[in-house]
Amino acid sequence: MPPRRRGRAAPRVVITGLGVVCPLAEDPAALHEALCAGRSALGPGPYPGEGRAACLPGRPAATAIAAMAALRAVAERSDREDIWVVCGSSASDLARAEPAWGRYFQGADAGPDLLWPQLVHRPAEAARRAIGSRAPAIGVSTACTSGATALAQAVGLVEEGTARAALAIGVDVVCQMTWEGFGALGLRAPGACRPFDRRRDGLALGDAAAALLVERLDDARARGARVRAEVLGVGGAADGLDLAAPDPQGRGLRRAIRQVLDAPPPVVIAHATGTVKNDAAEARALAAEAPGAHVTALKGALGHTLGAAAAVDAVVAVRILETGRVPPVVGLEEPDVDLSLVRKPLLIDVDRCLTASAAFGGGCAAILLGRV
Repeated sequence: MPPRRRGRAAPRVVITGLGVVCPLAEDPAALHEALCAGRSALGPGPYPGEGRAACLPGRPAATAIAAMAALRAVAERSDREDIWVVCGSSASDLARAEPAWGRYFQGADAGPDLLWPQLVHRPAEAARRAIGSRAPAIGVSTACTSGATALAQAVGLVEEGTARAALAIGVDVVCQMTWEGFGALGLRAPGACRPFDRRRDGLALGDAAAALLVERLDDARARGARVRAEVLGVGGAADGLDLAAPDPQGRGLRRAIRQVLDAPPPVVIAHATGTVKNDAAEARALAAEAPGAHVTALKGALGHTLGAAAAVDAVVAVRILETGRVPPVVGLEEPDVDLSLVRKPLLIDVDRCLTASAAFGGGCAAILLGRV
């Protein structure tokens, strides 16, 4: 993922639309309120085995909720035909392919459903059709940094003039393969997800889609759009150490953060999955690169939404910039890291907000948003 950092000569790229679909709320303001109230959407898992998850009623397809989030993000824009769509997902609609895989492993004819639902471009194409755009739709997949990758690509398209406006989306729904996969790795928490807590013992999973509409500041002002926040930078790096574990010192995340930061921000939304190794490595990275920042995290309330996580974090970051209200870390009772963790709702002046993401394969990403 190429870093996108606004320099003096680069056009300013801003966010003018937000959309979100998740079990806790289906509106950015309502989601922010629920998080500030310390609410959690976690409940029983959708498949056998211990663990908890935040699942949408009816278990909708990833394509469906990506389209819903996209429609909400462009609701205030009448001209939609030229909006590019970049959608990141870890598994696309793999849940819809799993019955076909079951038939395949039993020696039966699986048909086209074996592969078609999990093609990475499908949520992007569904969102493009939903908003009525005639511009290209791009699917990206970089595991749990997919939402950040989508935003980096969308910002790049606008910055270089290829697109006048672009929609960055992150989406994933819990499927049996990811459920069983995290279980096989011993990473599913049997009970509560406890980011940065001494008793943390694994993650929870969750369904979500989030969308952010980006365009040049000059274009947004010319059409009288509501400017929600500015994208000050998107950085990416990789540990290259282990397929499923971070560098213990958080070196990859530190490099990603350094690409976008000139000075520590007031607030950080951490990746904070609630796993022992990830939280420890991330805490070291944040302590080094964002000292003194107020750190919150969302996965104790929403679960790990995989490819949607960075996009959801970005939507909440915009609301933090707009309101100055920072939600607490749900599930945190006994901190064991050297960070200024948000234990109860916080009201402060916030001009910049950093989000951090990490992924299997060593991928790391950082997004810096600012108040306009």
